[in-house]
Amino acid sequence: MSLFSAVRLDKETIKMSNQNDIYNDMLAVTCHELKQPILNALARLTTIDGKGKTALEIAEDALIECAQKIDIILTSLKTLYTDNKQPLVTLNANECIIDALADYAVDEDQRKKIVFELHKENNFFFKGETVLFNHIIFNLLNNALKHIINKPNALVRISVSGRTISVSNDIFDTVNTQDIFKQYTSSNKNNSSKGGTGLGLLYCQKAMKIFNGSINAVVKHNNKMGFIIFELSF
Repeated sequence: MSLFSAVRLDKETIKMSNQNDIYNDMLAVTCHELKQPILNALARLTTIDGKGKTALEIAEDALIECAQKIDIILTSLKTLYTDNKQPLVTLNANECIIDALADYAVDEDQRKKIVFELHKENNFFFKGETVLFNHIIFNLLNNALKHIINKPNALVRISVSGRTISVSNDIFDTVNTQDIFKQYTSSNKNNSSKGGTGLGLLYCQKAMKIFNGSINAVVKHNNKMGFIIFELSF
């Protein structure tokens, strides 16, 4: 199925007063999100030395990442514009994070920057839905990785404590949480190459409400540099 066929099908299933809004949102978000994996693949193709992946494997990785981003966009927009009908089931927090990371489509260099600080004693169970949860994690990882793309030693950290899952990175150039969960608001307004589309965090907020939970952005400071920890509380 082509992207535009998927857009048309989803447009037909979403009932709203102005369907052009979601159609335009979907196209805008898709163009923005698919740009980075394609650019990453092109960069890797120009530096093939015969020791790593073949050109075909690099292209395949990029297509898999693009396909997942399309899936995230479709799920996010459905969640934002419709009432969730999926039944909630009991989920294991640590296992959900491990499974989400295993399914997260990202190139090897980016994957190495993700650290899950696993402590079995901090595990908990919650009522949720696997696809919605995975896409919360994917959106937060996408957001965090964009801000450290040019920082070779920076990491994205995931941790569990109490009934809270935290996602943060080591460096966050601009801290602005006042309107961060509003539609079309990027976490970094001063650098459009790093900022997102402004829909991912809004999706995370609505998905957490479906789980009867919440998401908060907590500002921390280290050596006068501000960064944000996103906390998922259940």
